[in-house]
Amino acid sequence: MTTATGDHFIYSKGDWLIAAMTPKVTWPALPGTYLVSANIDGEEPHFWRSNVLGWAICMDGLVRPIIIDPNGLMETWTVLHPDGRVEKSNGDEFEDTAAWLEVAVPGR
Repeated sequence: MTTATGDHFIYSKGDWLIAAMTPKVTWPALPGTYLVSANIDGEEPHFWRSNVLGWAICMDGLVRPIIIDPNGLMETWTVLHPDGRVEKSNGDEFEDTAAWLEVAVPGR
């Protein structure tokens, strides 16, 4: 990268990813908002959940959930909202966790 003053800088892909995922704006999540992930251990599929503390609009313009996790600003995510809806980062939305699990765990 070359600045307007002619200085040259070299950034690694990791540097760019960190910069892109740096929050510009944050706001709190509603109580009862969880990051969810399907788990197919055992006979009956189920899911685990982690509290979403807030939301961030990052430097790359994407909205990401803020959670207590080393990988809290991930590229893709699935969130259970307080009203029971399940929403994926790609915009897919499901009426409830049962409808989401049907898609998340095919052939259940």
